[in-house]
Amino acid sequence: KYNYKNKRFFIDYLNFLLKVKTIILFVFIIHKLKFIKTNKLKFELIVRYEQEKWWYNYFKSVKPVYLFIVDVHSHLPIVRAANRLKITIIELQHGSPNSKKMQYLYSVGPNSRLSSPDYFLGFGKFWNRYISAKYYKKQFYSIGKKLDEKIPKLKKNNSNILVIDQLQFRKKLVNTAIKISKKNNSKISYRFHPNISEKKSFIKKLKDNNISVSMPKSNYMAKDLINVKTIIGVASTALLELAYKKYRVLIVPTEEFDYKILLSEKTFFGLKMIDNKLVKKNNVFCKPNLNMLKKIIK
Repeated sequence: KYNYKNKRFFIDYLNFLLKVKTIILFVFIIHKLKFIKTNKLKFELIVRYEQEKWWYNYFKSVKPVYLFIVDVHSHLPIVRAANRLKITIIELQHGSPNSKKMQYLYSVGPNSRLSSPDYFLGFGKFWNRYISAKYYKKQFYSIGKKLDEKIPKLKKNNSNILVIDQLQFRKKLVNTAIKISKKNNSKISYRFHPNISEKKSFIKKLKDNNISVSMPKSNYMAKDLINVKTIIGVASTALLELAYKKYRVLIVPTEEFDYKILLSEKTFFGLKMIDNKLVKKNNVFCKPNLNMLKKIIK
């Protein structure tokens, strides 16, 4: 099972060392950055520069031909270094791209930026409509996603409700869970995001309203889905995955949910439902097929 802390230890430790180096350099460089208004932005610029320089020297030494990366936006210094050395960058889909997320929208062509991947590997053909043609240099490929281990098969007698956390909408989701708990006898649980803190006040509020709380350490949801039939959330990728696996998924209305073509006319608790059949029809997820990599890696 994926563990964020274990898998990211090397990069986190490297970034820590580069930040320490930046603190030392900051005193000597700050006067050259008068065009930047705040010291915080100045510090961040130097950190990013040091990160890119480290990765550039590392790649130049080990000479990789391909770089697989999840979420280009979160690893720009690495991607920029790879592009400078003409390394083929293959980005694997992270989360759910949509027309509201700025990291996927560009007015400048991919060959004019050092932040561009060569290829984008998506969960299904559906996602290509949300990735700008100016985002990647060469092509989008659908390689699918394995969901069977992450999400168990829905059982007919399930009846519980699970609310899935999303930081920017946490207050709204918590209030929705409490509102439903007062009108429904089903057991309700709230599943916090595995890698996001700031939970204490919300945990107390949920428990005071007899809503159980889950604080997982990975993306695997099997334990939290025991006896669950109905899922409530805003726009996380997990909602679409659960709809694909035939769970009843209800959407708390916000501008973040950009996939209205997947919604049913049916509502529960006053919330619109994702249509399971439309998720499959639109090829949101397909079965894993890594044969596509043969078209890239030669």
